[in-house]
This record gives sequence, structure tokens and C-alpha cells, in this order.
Amino acid sequence: MGYNIAFSSIITGLLLEHNASLWLAVLAGIAAATLVGFVNGVLRPRAEPTPSSSPWGCRSSCSGWTTQLTGGAPVNNMKGLYSAFGGYLPSGLPFFGLPSVVLPFLVVVLFTYAFLRWAPLGRRAYAIGGNEQAAYLSGIPVKLSKIYLYTLMGLMVGITGMVLSGQINEASFNLAQNFELQSDRLRCDRWNGSVRRTGGRIPISSRGRLWGLVQNSILFLGFTSNYQQMALGVIIILAVMVTRVQR
Repeated sequence: MGYNIAFSSIITGLLLEHNASLWLAVLAGIAAATLVGFVNGVLRPRAEPTPSSSPWGCRSSCSGWTTQLTGGAPVNNMKGLYSAFGGYLPSGLPFFGLPSVVLPFLVVVLFTYAFLRWAPLGRRAYAIGGNEQAAYLSGIPVKLSKIYLYTLMGLMVGITGMVLSGQINEASFNLAQNFELQSDRLRCDRWNGSVRRTGGRIPISSRGRLWGLVQNSILFLGFTSNYQQMALGVIIILAVMVTRVQR
């Protein structure tokens, strides 16, 4: 996730640096991230019983490409992206002077909620994450669904790359460092000295609640990343406690 965000932002930043139109640069960056997601989706079902090998391979490839394309130097001017996401909304109702990144954030949250709750593919995601073998036996096309889901995740990652690089007016190979670790924290299933990653099962939030709202809300309110870490720690502890009670 993190390396794909950096990869997509670098593609966009380099195109903007060479005076490409904003829309072309943005579409190219999102398309690059979507392609990475598609490749993961195609390879991962065939990589069992070690399904993590293809994402790690794509991670290394993205890292190599971002470093090769930039020589390790960041792109420091995202032009129109910074104008769109680097400022603040009007003060007063209904925006209250919040950062402009609130708008794409809310759009993505609403889309994700609707997708997981009502879209057939969203329901398949829960079924596959809960018990892949049972989902297959019930007639769900597991491999094809995974390809769709990984491709969709690549699309969302590409959008994240555009917003994040526009917010800080920079694209670099370490733009989203450790983002995959934050994702793992929000997908923890139980605590046995370490966080065990699961294939889509989310404790407490089985109805699609997005615990990432907490982290981003803290950021929007202007608190430091330390508060984010403390909030995530509390969420993990609560998730573990509730999951144990449920089981």
C-alpha cells in the first residue's frame, strides 16, 4: 500500500514536472496504482499457501521504480494538486475552515460504506475474508472476486497518492512510509504477542465501520501523530477484548 502510494504520486509528479496537463498526470498516477492492484489480484490467488509473496514482490518493484525514476530525489512541486488539496475550506458553515482533504476523505468513506454494505462484490469480500473455502463452496467466484477487489484497492490507493502528495506538495519514495503497518493494525484479529493479519475479517467492525475515521479526525483537528498512535492503541485493545468475548 505505502509503496504503491509513493509510486503513483511519483508518476503524477514527474508528468507535472514535464508540463503535462493536470488531468493527464492525475489519471496516469491513478492508473499506475490500479495496475499494481490488478497485478496483485491476478497473482495472489495463485500464490497460495503463501499469498503474501506477490504483494511483497510488487512492493519491491514499486520501490525500485520510484527510486530509479527520481534518482532518490523528491518532486517538490505538485502544482494543481497542491492548489486543490493543500489549503483549507471556507470558514463558517458548513466547512468550518477544515483542510480541503476532508472532501475526498468523506467521498471515499461514503463510497466504501455503500460498497461494503450494498454492492454484491462488497458482500463477497466479507464472505471470502470470513471463510474462503466456504465462500467457494457456496458458489462465489473467489479468484475473480479477488482480482476485482485488488484492482479496486489499487484505484483507492492511487486516489490516496494524489491527495497526500497534493496536501504536502511533494512526491517521494517514502511518501507513505509504514502505511501498510497502519492498515494491519486496523485488521487485527487477536493479540498473541503480535498482530495476526487476517484475510478481510475485521473485529467489531463486521458491519463495515471504518476505524480509520478516528485517525483522520484526529489529524483534521490539528493534533499531532502521537495522539493518532494512542488512539490506535486503544482501538486495538478494545478490538481484542471484544473479539475474545464474542468468541
